[in-house]
Amino acid sequence: MAQTAATALPSTVPTPSRAAMAALVGGLLAGAQDLLGASIVYKVPMVRVMRTVASGLIGRDAAKTGGMTESMIGLGLHLGISVVAAGVYVAASRRWPVLTRLPMALLTGALFGAAMFVVMNGIVVPLSNAVPPHFNPIPASFDWVSKPLKALDFLSNVLFGVVIATVASLMLRRPRD
Repeated sequence: MAQTAATALPSTVPTPSRAAMAALVGGLLAGAQDLLGASIVYKVPMVRVMRTVASGLIGRDAAKTGGMTESMIGLGLHLGISVVAAGVYVAASRRWPVLTRLPMALLTGALFGAAMFVVMNGIVVPLSNAVPPHFNPIPASFDWVSKPLKALDFLSNVLFGVVIATVASLMLRRPRD
């Protein structure tokens, strides 16, 4: 029986399907951790966190008065963003294998999570329907003295990146160069 190119590869070389699975698993686990983290940090039920995420698409008023449908929209959006973020990390790790080598992956994952916090709070959320007009996201997102919960939210995002990097490391193991 002849081997195809896909079956001839050793299991230590990430294939596109292994990379996609790493992005999917990493994104879903990191997204779940992030939802739980936000619920704990802000002391609100997860359905409220999910409606807050949905407000970026459907607006604050609709999300505030919404129910399970709006929560599921938020859950889908949040997990979708998480899987895409994990996909970006996995794609970068194919170019730079050091991103999936433990223990370095823990550091790069933490940096990735910090970068995600900046991108989400500094760009994505301000451009969404979640915030009132003329809202300045920089002081609100990075004022950790008067808003210590933001510092905890930041740490939860750092953990988000660590989860993605750890899953990628475990699922895309390759021999050292």
